[in-house]
Amino acid sequence: MPQLKLLVPTAATAALLVLGLAAPAAADTPAPGPLPTPTGSPTAPPTPAPTPTGTPTAPPTPAPVPEPSATALSHYGGHSAGSRTLTISGSGFSDLAAVLVDGVAAPDLVVTSDTTATFTMSTAPEYQGAVLPISLLSDDGTTVPTTITYTYKVVDGLDKQMQYAFAHWNLFASPRFGYYVDNDCANFASQTLLARGWTPSPAWWNSGSTKAGTPIASASWVNTVALRGWLGSRPDLARHLYWWQRGGASVGDVILFDWDTTKKGHTWGHTAVVSKIVTLPDGSTDIQYVAHTNNQRYGGSVGWLLQHLYPHMKVELWHLQK
Repeated sequence: MPQLKLLVPTAATAALLVLGLAAPAAADTPAPGPLPTPTGSPTAPPTPAPTPTGTPTAPPTPAPVPEPSATALSHYGGHSAGSRTLTISGSGFSDLAAVLVDGVAAPDLVVTSDTTATFTMSTAPEYQGAVLPISLLSDDGTTVPTTITYTYKVVDGLDKQMQYAFAHWNLFASPRFGYYVDNDCANFASQTLLARGWTPSPAWWNSGSTKAGTPIASASWVNTVALRGWLGSRPDLARHLYWWQRGGASVGDVILFDWDTTKKGHTWGHTAVVSKIVTLPDGSTDIQYVAHTNNQRYGGSVGWLLQHLYPHMKVELWHLQK
């Protein structure tokens, strides 16, 4: 029979048994848990690549509009005391704002096409002969020079009359014709008629001046009333016009003034020469004049004088026939 082998507890084990305490079992090795998922450094979301834009394209610059230019005039010269309609030719006239004659805009510009336009060439400045440059003004304010000039010519009697009047309007002495201080109006008007080509006669003449400088002349040359009577006797030279007929007057005509018809014995007291015909906005005609005594080239509006200063004044004209 097999022998039983008795296990003899050690003293320590016995003591534990006596106390009712079991000996601790050998510590178990804990079962391994799930491994943590490695995180590492957080990964930023990928930055989207920029969409290539390239260099911005500027809008195309519009081609510059050519400035107007001129190549020809229908006439390159004319009378200094006359006006006429001219045609100017060139290119770019769709942008033409003005035709400038010596820097001054000519009146009545009409652009008829991109290559032609018409305008009025007025009388010469101061009625003197001159060669003046022509330039153009564009819509954008640019002045465009040209090689074109216009020549004012002193040719006929009217040209010569007005040239004389505007060369001598402000003189206060004349060795050739004499001068009446404060009363030289008829003497001056007669001088312009002589310059126009009128021939002196036994009824109308001037032979110089005295040592004192006053005229040696017929009454019809130096006196308004006598001049009016002589003009009335020469229908071949002049035709009478009432003020209401002033629409038939011209530059160079003689104009007479009777300042105050309310007084008894009123008389014609002033003589002048028409220097400008003005068409007013209402279509009526006004007149300016050149004269001595109250020396002036463009005497103020006769219509204004009648309306505001001399309401009783009487005015008449003598339209020159030659």
